[in-house]
Formats: sequence, C-alpha cells, structure tokens
Amino acid sequence: MHTTPTRLDNAHSDPDRSITDDVAAIEDEGADAEFAVVKGGRVHCSGCDLVYQARQMTVLEIRRQEGKSDPSEMSAVVKLKCQHCRSEGALVVGFGPSASAEDQAVLLALQPEAGHLAERGPQPAL
Repeated sequence: MHTTPTRLDNAHSDPDRSITDDVAAIEDEGADAEFAVVKGGRVHCSGCDLVYQARQMTVLEIRRQEGKSDPSEMSAVVKLKCQHCRSEGALVVGFGPSASAEDQAVLLALQPEAGHLAERGPQPAL
C-alpha cells in the first residue's frame, strides 16, 4: 500500500495548470538541469550526470497535480537543487495509488524528516 507523504498536503496546487506548465515555470525561473527517478529510488542529475540518493537533493518547491479526468492520477513537480553541481531543475514523480515504487521511495526520501545531507555534502549513489 502506498502512502502519500504529508509534505504534499501543503504543496502548491493549481487545477488550471498542467504538469507541462509547472515544468515550464521552473525552467523559466532559470533551471539548468533535469532530474529523473532511476532504479532503486534514486535521482539522476543531468547537470553533473551522476545519480544520488534522493535525500541528497535540496527541495526548493513542490507543486502537486491531480488528473482532471481521474483524480487518482496524482503527480508532483518538484523543484530540486543538486548539492554536487548546484544545478536546479524539475523532477516529475507520481504519488498515490498509481505511483511506482521508485517514485514513492524518492518522494518519501525528499521529506524533511528523512534528513537532507546538504550540510555533509553529497556522495554519488553506487
């Protein structure tokens, strides 16, 4: 059973905006990298082309989306900053009952309770 992280309860949500709109807004704010969920619930940064544990990323903002035709199709656009190369960009992840295990793992690891490692510096995931 998937659990929805509580941080999403307070995430920005605008029913008139699409995922594409949210990613474009982050790009317009000066994003210089793309982030992607990879096997093992880790995050790939295109800025330095390395893979990190999600908890090593700094969350700058979360924008929540729900499917217009199917509210159970939930996703989040997360504005991240890589602690290694300092690049910023968007990560799109699913959450809720239809999300992949990798997306859920990343979203949970991005929670403040999981403890970001920014003060210790990042170590690429092996």
